Amino acid sequence: MSIPTTRPGGLRFKLGEFAKRVAYRSKWLNFLSRPRFPLFGMQPAQLAWLVNKIDDTRRENKTPGAIVEVGVGLGMTTVFLLEHMKLNNDTRPYYCIDTFGGFLEKDIAFEEKHRSKDRREMEGRFAYNKKEIFESNLKKAGYSNQVVICADASTMDFSAVAPIDVMLLDVDLFVPTKAVLTNSMKHLNARSYIMVDDCQPNSLWDGSDQAYNEFIQSHSLPRVIVGTKGGVVEKV
Repeated sequence: MSIPTTRPGGLRFKLGEFAKRVAYRSKWLNFLSRPRFPLFGMQPAQLAWLVNKIDDTRRENKTPGAIVEVGVGLGMTTVFLLEHMKLNNDTRPYYCIDTFGGFLEKDIAFEEKHRSKDRREMEGRFAYNKKEIFESNLKKAGYSNQVVICADASTMDFSAVAPIDVMLLDVDLFVPTKAVLTNSMKHLNARSYIMVDDCQPNSLWDGSDQAYNEFIQSHSLPRVIVGTKGGVVEKV
C-alpha cells in the first residue's frame, strides 16, 4: 500500500491541515501557531539594510567580494541572508566566523576589569555552539556557498576573506569588536559596508557601542544607526 503524499487533497495534506486548525483554535495549543518576533537577533530595519547592501555591492563592485558574518549564534540571520542570495543566484562566498565556544576569557576579563561588567552575565553564553553542527545545519538547509571558520575574530587575518563587500559584526564585547573593525578596514572592497550590532548605550553589550564610537571617531566618520542598534560604517 502506498503512503499518501502531501499533495493538496491527499490524506497526509488533509491531516496536516486538520492539525493546524486544532492548534490554531485551541486555547491550550494556539501558542504553537501564534506569530512572534524576534526569530532573529536582528531588527527588521537591520535585515532590510543588509539585504539592500548585499544587492548594491553585487551590482556596483567590479571585483566580486565576500559577505562576512562575525558572530553567528544559531545561524538565524545567516540562513535569512543565504536564502536571499540563493533566490537571486548570488554565488559570492558567505563567511561565517565564530569561536564556536562562546566568549573568550580574555575578552570577558577586559569587560570585567575595564568596563565594570559582571562576568557572570557573560560566562557560558553561546558555549552550546559547535562548528561541525553549525556547518551541517546550513548544508541540510540547502546552502552551499558558505565557508565556516572557527577563529578568534580579534586575531584573524582578514586577507583570507578579502575583498569584503558586506560585513555583519555581532560579537557583543569591546575587544573583539574594536579589533575586527580595525583589522578588516584595509581588506574592504571598493564599495563596502559594515554593520555593528548592539550599538546601544547602557546595556550589557554596550562594549559594541563603545568600540563602534571609538572607531568612527578615529576615522572621522558619522554615527549612523539603522533601526535602534545597527551601527553602520560605509566605504563608498
